Amino acid sequence: NVFSIIRMCKTVIPHMAAHKSGTIVNISSVTAYLYVDLFLPLDPSTTALTPVSRSATPWSGIYGSTKAATHSLSDALYMECTPLNISVVLIATGAVRSNIAVNQAAALPALPEDSLYKRYLPDIIARIELSQGADAMPTKEYARKVVGKTLQSKPPRYMTLGGKSWTYSVLKWLPRGFVLWMFWRMF
Repeated sequence: NVFSIIRMCKTVIPHMAAHKSGTIVNISSVTAYLYVDLFLPLDPSTTALTPVSRSATPWSGIYGSTKAATHSLSDALYMECTPLNISVVLIATGAVRSNIAVNQAAALPALPEDSLYKRYLPDIIARIELSQGADAMPTKEYARKVVGKTLQSKPPRYMTLGGKSWTYSVLKWLPRGFVLWMFWRMF
């Protein structure tokens, strides 16, 4: 989720810059909304606050962290590529029908008996299956919307698509402690 973006950009940006056009599309997740910056004063000579870390939700910390990094990379790329006439589009994906839950859940029953997480297995599976509910956007509809918008002459800088997207948009404005408490109770 992170290194592939960097590798891809190192490969395509020089070619796009030479042609003075192009569009980079990064696929992220609405779960990145839940990653709230921790701001600290790192430079004693200034009062400016610097983002230094992000916090995670249970059972999807690695996934969500990489998606939050995708948001940060996309913002930086947008600023750096604009003078080169290269568009950068970030897609924050909500629930979209796919095999992600089936593929991830298949690996979980193999948890060792002495795993610290064995007793949480039902909660972990519930978290994995959250994106595959009745409100999940059909895959073809998702693809049609992404392709249609990103092929425009002036594509949007940011798009949110998929089921539950509005929920995550609201959650990012709630107090962080409350959101963490709520998610821990759910999963």
